[in-house]
Amino acid sequence: GYAGFKALERSRNDGSVVLAFCWAHLRRRFFESHAGTASPIAAEALLRIGEIYAIEREIRGQSPPQRVAIRQASTAPLVAAMQTWLRAQLNRVSSDSALAKAIRYGLRHWTGLERFLT
Repeated sequence: GYAGFKALERSRNDGSVVLAFCWAHLRRRFFESHAGTASPIAAEALLRIGEIYAIEREIRGQSPPQRVAIRQASTAPLVAAMQTWLRAQLNRVSSDSALAKAIRYGLRHWTGLERFLT
């Protein structure tokens, strides 16, 4: 992400600036890893992100309160399960692989990736 955004967030101790991270950036990292290695772990990550995207397609056009309610009921459990799954997968892959880098990127930015749920 743009370093200026992180600096702005740090400069505001009142919580008035919060960062939201983009699932498309995380997805691209897994896509590139899968394209290079055909990793089943990367493929599973892409499927899990695809489930999140499918819910977003379904709720497009609904009111913000409706979207939040559906995200809390349907998407939040998928996101929580993915975080747990990513942590487990990190121990299964070479630490300097593109896949490990994708997993670490996601876990490092997890709070910002969850932001859309609220």
